Amino acid sequence: MLIYHNHHILPRHAGGSNDPSNLIALTVAEHAEAHRLLFEENGRQEDKLAWLGLLALIGKDELLRERAALGGSRGKSKPRSPETIAKLRKPQKEGFSAKLSTRQLGNKHWTKQPGAIIDTSLHINKRFTCLTCGKTTNAGNLKRWHQH
Repeated sequence: MLIYHNHHILPRHAGGSNDPSNLIALTVAEHAEAHRLLFEENGRQEDKLAWLGLLALIGKDELLRERAALGGSRGKSKPRSPETIAKLRKPQKEGFSAKLSTRQLGNKHWTKQPGAIIDTSLHINKRFTCLTCGKTTNAGNLKRWHQH
């Protein structure tokens, strides 16, 4: 069974988009060859890394290190396609901000025991017992140090 990858005819790192007219299905070997040809033609390191990574000639860790180094050496971010900009501008789901602010305020602290909530917002000096091991401590220590 052959595995196919979607290859960007004009690579995204070169300003290409995810538009279907810019995509072609290639086998892994064909995909690697396409990036080798792009590297030889244009000399872009991103194509060299894709080529070597697809053929497993460099490991994933090395590939990620090299890609990070490329991004940092340019001093600027990659240009975003119009479709990416549109996605970023799309409003978030209703109620998302309210849920986020509740999480950030830290009003409820969860334990690993399913369904158990430790609400420490009003109990500064009250003692709590851990539901897992039975140790007793104040609310601050329970939420900071004693989560299982």
